[in-house]
Amino acid sequence: MKDSGIEWIGAIPDTWACMRLGALFNLRNEKCSDKDYPPLSVTMQGVLPRLETVAKTDDGDNRKLVMKGDFAINSRSDRRGSCGVSERDGSVSLINTVLRPAHRFSSDYLNFLCKTEAFADEFYRVGHGIVADLWTTGWNDMKKTYVPVPDYNVQTRIASYLNSKCSSIDSIIADAKATIEDYRLLGQSIITRVVTKGLDPQVPMKKGGVEWAGVCPQSWRMNLLFQLCEEVKSKNAGMRSQNLLSLSHGRIVEKDINTSDGLLPESFEGYNCVRSGDIVLRLTDLQNDHTSLRVGQVQEDGIITSAYTTLRPRNVRLSRFIYYALHAFDLNKGFYGMGSGVRQGLNYDEVKTHKIALPGTIQEMDAITRFLDNESKEIDSIISEQQSLIDDLVAAKKSLIYECVTGKRKVG
Repeated sequence: MKDSGIEWIGAIPDTWACMRLGALFNLRNEKCSDKDYPPLSVTMQGVLPRLETVAKTDDGDNRKLVMKGDFAINSRSDRRGSCGVSERDGSVSLINTVLRPAHRFSSDYLNFLCKTEAFADEFYRVGHGIVADLWTTGWNDMKKTYVPVPDYNVQTRIASYLNSKCSSIDSIIADAKATIEDYRLLGQSIITRVVTKGLDPQVPMKKGGVEWAGVCPQSWRMNLLFQLCEEVKSKNAGMRSQNLLSLSHGRIVEKDINTSDGLLPESFEGYNCVRSGDIVLRLTDLQNDHTSLRVGQVQEDGIITSAYTTLRPRNVRLSRFIYYALHAFDLNKGFYGMGSGVRQGLNYDEVKTHKIALPGTIQEMDAITRFLDNESKEIDSIISEQQSLIDDLVAAKKSLIYECVTGKRKVG
């Protein structure tokens, strides 16, 4: 091994070289139309046929030409890692830098090399901009960047090794993600079943009067939401609480009030003061946002934006069951499509007549919430283990790729 002299590369094998991108590629800066060359997207997964989800431009005649074998990379820092070797001719947005190889390169090796965090950091470092998320790296800066260049045969051997190893890692990650999804759906089905049918499958049932829930136990009684809860409108009087809360993926999480992360406002005076047991609903974008998980429950006192609808159960012992009942309604897409107006949202007056069936006795209700708390805790633990496995595998994969493309790991 020898010192490459380049910080992000570090030591490389004696037989390897380090070369500037300007010596390895020539800039292709040819304009074209998407009528003549099909539109492509430069993504973190490589150069692909244009995704249906991306915003379409009205200026389809003002694009960049990409030819098969060209390397394309998005010059914006907020698209970090979006790059790849194109497998087809096409056209891309002007924000991308398109390069044609002037040196023999394995496209797979190049893809692995340029997807490393170390390369992305270096690419970002040499750019320019006013703020971090609008940083741009143009060709004049990019071409001075050094990359490791082994012999072509070594490149193909490294690429073949990484394709095999990464395929195995990706397969395990896919299995773990599938397991997470299975347990997530299992948890949802358990919550829905128990808050509408109870724990005893042998009890007589009746039509519950709630269309989405079907029948419920005969002893259960129907209630309207406003009979069970009141809306929280306890405004924060300028207090800079150290417990700023937010609803994220169905959980109430604490945010750091001392950072700008999440675009925090200058004043929290309009925020609601909430306390443990309160139930928070996110009732905006109900027709455009297909996600559920719009319901969370506060675990400790704090402040939260009044853009959410916050409910306080009139009887604290009912709090957990009401949360699970609203959560089940949300999981079954109950809120989806109900909104109106520009933001397609609801307010308290529009949801306060929502029906909730309560168990006949407090003891039955307590048994249900204990059961659901235990089931949810067990399922969350399994999901957490699988997510931890995924995180470890992703980190191992990144390390493996970096070590191979810089020659620190010997590939037989």
